[in-house]
Amino acid sequence: MSLECLSAHPEGIVLGLRVIPNAPRTGAEGLRAGRLLLRLQAPPRDNRANRAAAEWVAGALGARESAVSILRGEHSRDKDLLVAGVNLEAAEAALRGWLQG
Repeated sequence: MSLECLSAHPEGIVLGLRVIPNAPRTGAEGLRAGRLLLRLQAPPRDNRANRAAAEWVAGALGARESAVSILRGEHSRDKDLLVAGVNLEAAEAALRGWLQG
């Protein structure tokens, strides 16, 4: 069964996130409404939460941070991130590892 927060894209994968900034710690907290719930210590000011989300996603998927870009939701808690150069199966395996702890 595939993770509903992931979809294929011609350049890589799209990851749907629900971001909660100003959290006590940064980390994935499971799935909510078809999106990966990602808590971030970073505040939602000066693009800090977006940068922190891109950094976490890149690290979790083994991609370069420069390969992560926001397709939708730059000023919203719900975001769609494109991760270039990552295939769907590898992304799914990596995220399952994070979600299972």
